[in-house]
Amino acid sequence: MSAPTDIVDPGALEISFSFTQNDSGIAEGTTGGAHVTIKGIDITTINQASNLVGHTLILKAGMGKGLPLSNPNQVGTILHGTIQSSLGNWTQTELSITFFVTSYQLPHPVSDAEKTAHLIHCAFKDNLKDAIRNAFRSVVHNPIITFNSTLNPIAKHDFIGSYPTLKELCVACSDSWQQTTGMKLTITTLGNHITFSDQTEDRPVKNIDFSDLIGQPSWNGVNNISVTCPLRGDLKVRDTISLPHGASTVGVSKFAKPLPKDKSLFSGLLEVTSISYLGDFRSPQGEQWATTIHCSSYA
Repeated sequence: MSAPTDIVDPGALEISFSFTQNDSGIAEGTTGGAHVTIKGIDITTINQASNLVGHTLILKAGMGKGLPLSNPNQVGTILHGTIQSSLGNWTQTELSITFFVTSYQLPHPVSDAEKTAHLIHCAFKDNLKDAIRNAFRSVVHNPIITFNSTLNPIAKHDFIGSYPTLKELCVACSDSWQQTTGMKLTITTLGNHITFSDQTEDRPVKNIDFSDLIGQPSWNGVNNISVTCPLRGDLKVRDTISLPHGASTVGVSKFAKPLPKDKSLFSGLLEVTSISYLGDFRSPQGEQWATTIHCSSYA
C-alpha cells in the first residue's frame, strides 16, 4: 500500500528503520536517535544527500486500509525529528540513502543549536515546573510543552546547571523533580512536543488484543516484559496497557501447565517503559515489521 491514498503501488520505494522511544530522563537510556534507509532512489538524490541535513523527517506507522490487521486507531507518528546526517550509497545496482535522525526537532539553524549549552536555572523557592519549561524553550524548535502532573513543586535549594546535550538536561531535570517531590519524572520528545509526566498523571488504559500479538509476551528482565505487535503508532512511553486475560497474571509464572495457543501467557496492567520499532518494507517475515513494547508492572 502507499499512504495516504491506500492504493497498491508495486514500485514503492523500499524503506527500513530501527530505533527506540524511551524516557529521556533516565541516564542509562538511549538518546532516541533513529536511522532510516530508503532504497531505490535516483542518482541525483544521492549526489545531493548532504543538502538534506537540517530538514525534518516524519515517519508514521500503522496498517493501511484494506490490510487484514487494519485499525485506524493504531495509526500514529513514531518519529518526528531533524536529519543530522545523510549518507548516499551505491552498491552494484542498488542505490540507497540513509538518514540519521534526532527524536525531536532541533532549532534552526542546526549548526548554531549544536554549539548552544542547555541551561536550567531554578533558584531557591522558585517554581520548578516553570524553570523546566524555560529550560526547554530554547532547545526545541517552537516547543509545545505539556506537563502531566498536578504538582507545582517549589525548589528546596538552587538547581543551576549547563549541559552540552539534551539528554543530560533531561536527566538533570528528572533528578531535580525527584529530589523535590519524591516522584519520578518521565520526559519524552516527539518533534516539537515535549511531555513531562509523573505518578499524578491520569492515564487511560489501552487494551492489547490477543490478535495484536506476534508470539507470546516474554520476560525481558526482573519484572520486565516484552510484547511484540505488528507495526503501530498509537502507543507512547508511560502509557498503561492491558494484556488480554490468559494463563497467568503479571509477576506469576506457571511453567508446569501446558502453554496456551489461543491465550496470552500474561494478563493485567503494565506500564510502557520503552518502545522499539523495526521496519523492513519488503521482508517476508512479519517480525521485521513490528513494534516491541517493553513494560513493567503498573505503578
